[in-house]
Amino acid sequence: MLDIRFYGKLRRLGDDPRPNGVSRREVPVGEGTTVRRLIRELGIAPEELGNIFLNNRLLLTCSPMNMWLNYLDARDRVPEGGTVWDTELVSGDRVALFGQDMGLLVV
Repeated sequence: MLDIRFYGKLRRLGDDPRPNGVSRREVPVGEGTTVRRLIRELGIAPEELGNIFLNNRLLLTCSPMNMWLNYLDARDRVPEGGTVWDTELVSGDRVALFGQDMGLLVV
């Protein structure tokens, strides 16, 4: 199972869309499940996404400030010659999906 957390306008996809709740969903994961496939199956348009975290590490951000964010990086999971969208997900992974309305803080 994947533990999916939703933030911002994407909270509508989880079990608790309230701003002060934990909006999440557990999703079965099969062999060959990628970030691209997960996003498609959840019905999220890629342009809705602002940031993706994989196991509390930054996998994708649309922030122009990404070089100064200093978040732990999850790009070691990206397959050689592939893109972030080709990253394979495995049971036990936690994926946090932030909508475009949820900018990351630069401290």
